[in-house]
Amino acid sequence: MLNWPALAALISGGMLCGFGAVCERSPTDPSQASCVCKKTACPVVVAPVCGSDYSTYSNECELEKAQCNQQRRIKVISKGPC
Repeated sequence: MLNWPALAALISGGMLCGFGAVCERSPTDPSQASCVCKKTACPVVVAPVCGSDYSTYSNECELEKAQCNQQRRIKVISKGPC
């Protein structure tokens, strides 16, 4: 059986957090939670990749951020620009 912290890490508002999002409790109402994307800064290294959405990303980290923000799977289909 999961305890509340373990459950909150898996589920927000009855939904699983996906695509790199994490579950965070509301600071004003601990019974509420939502999925949020980590605010990780990507390196400034330029190593372009082409995503399965046919967008060019400056590096894989930027692709992963877009995947989280859009909440849909984006895979690297090739190195270099699309």
